[in-house]
Amino acid sequence: QEHPDSRIELQHNRPTLSILGLESGNVYTGTRSAIPGSASARIEMRLVKGLNATKMVDLLIAHIRAQGFHVLVKEPDMATRRNYPLIAQVTRGGGGGFPIAKTSMDNPIAAKAADAIRALDQRLVQMPTIGGSLPFATFSDTLALPSIGLAVVNFDNNQHAAHENIRVGHFWEAIDIFAALVTMQN
Repeated sequence: QEHPDSRIELQHNRPTLSILGLESGNVYTGTRSAIPGSASARIEMRLVKGLNATKMVDLLIAHIRAQGFHVLVKEPDMATRRNYPLIAQVTRGGGGGFPIAKTSMDNPIAAKAADAIRALDQRLVQMPTIGGSLPFATFSDTLALPSIGLAVVNFDNNQHAAHENIRVGHFWEAIDIFAALVTMQN
């Protein structure tokens, strides 16, 4: 853990660079000492307000170059393989993503939403940002409308992984919470 002494909500508001998968060579039974000729990785960047995705990828590519790699955007041909001992192919995008947006927790509509949830006797943890790729900027920045995200899952739900789950009680609470938000008065 990079910042073990900081509060969890502060940790959620830091950018991340995650390695989601690595692959190289094959796994064989028995003995075999072939050294793989290539390796691949899938990475993801989670950015925070104020960071530009294109610039961050450019900085990552610059870092790869600084390690001595010749960086390409397509599969290298044989001539390129002969000319450069270290080659990295970087493919941008893939998963898409959205610009980062925030609505102040002091915004009157955000405050009313929090009050509507508290009125249901629900515990509420307010954080200025949550992880995930959601189009909040479409509302907050483009349409100048406040937007909030609401996580109503259990802490051990294993999101986006095998055995993802939600407890039935959390599901019923979520229905009540969303009903309260949809029916709250301006």
